[in-house]
Amino acid sequence: MKNTNDHKKIRIAFCGHRGHVDKFARMVNSYTESEAAGFWVDEQPEQAKQFAEQFSCRHYETYTDLVQDPGIDGVVISMTNNRNTELILQAVHAGKSVFVEKPLCMDPQDAYTIRRAVKEKNVKFFMTDPFVDPGIMWAKTMLTSGKLGKLLSVRCRFHNEMFHGIVKSEEHMRYLAETMGGGIMADTGNHPVHAVTYLLGIPERVYGTAGYLDETARSCGFDQFATVVYHYPEDVTATMEIGFVAPSVSNAFEIHGTGGSILYQGFAHKGDRELKYCLVKDIHENPEWITVKEEELPPQPDDHIRYYVRMLAEDIPNERVGIDPASVHGVSLDTAVSMVELCKAFYDSAASGCAIKVQHEQ
Repeated sequence: MKNTNDHKKIRIAFCGHRGHVDKFARMVNSYTESEAAGFWVDEQPEQAKQFAEQFSCRHYETYTDLVQDPGIDGVVISMTNNRNTELILQAVHAGKSVFVEKPLCMDPQDAYTIRRAVKEKNVKFFMTDPFVDPGIMWAKTMLTSGKLGKLLSVRCRFHNEMFHGIVKSEEHMRYLAETMGGGIMADTGNHPVHAVTYLLGIPERVYGTAGYLDETARSCGFDQFATVVYHYPEDVTATMEIGFVAPSVSNAFEIHGTGGSILYQGFAHKGDRELKYCLVKDIHENPEWITVKEEELPPQPDDHIRYYVRMLAEDIPNERVGIDPASVHGVSLDTAVSMVELCKAFYDSAASGCAIKVQHEQ
């Protein structure tokens, strides 16, 4: 549904203090059709007041005041994972469109409730995750073209150095584990999961192992690195090695089929990236590796919140997210739900030592 308020611009309110709230507000104000209209944070009200003053808009005393304001068209939610369900549902039931940082929530049953509410209220929904880039989009085109032959396997390596920057103490680690619903796979692990499911879809089974640097992390369930294997039909597997305890960022994809391979070093980063492929023409010859040039890649998708604003301004349906090439810096409602299911399957597998069949809403 298009913006129907009397004012000329789409008015977006912001809920939360984590993530990229101030950046999102600046981006919203940079578009001709939208403006930052208010802030609310219950844990840090002074920060919300500062943001409201900075952006010359309203500070809401309560979240109810925010979602019940008829002058608000959409809500950006950037809170801890354990708060998402209640905040999303309040906004949706008030008829507000929602932009939320990953993950959608911590429990599949909550995810199903959110999906039903969004569909019943017919509001826009967009979950941000800007980790599908033009290189990944190009790789998907190669997969669907059949040039790689029968797909055999995908491997993703996603490591960064976040851990020492975000964990300040043992108490902080326990707080993070409680509010995130885990560690790496409840947070940063969503990035490679999004990229892999964008390429291959939702797997049938998940096998995962969680790693810990010390017993404190293990005791509070704060996994710091993980290996995950997704099982697809016809014996196709996707393996992800994920962690935030590396000394530097290290991101890469390998995609192998009977007819060729793709190697992508440095995906989702603007620094040194190398994308190359080879096609098997003759099994008796060494294949030639061909570097893909920047001009050969698809256009850069819209910035996440830019596409969300476009959804409201142009009445773009939720079903276009993940299909429209401009939208893939975000996640569709159904994929957001599936990612919650996959996260649960990972933790169930890590606890049991067995591969877990992914459970879907009946």
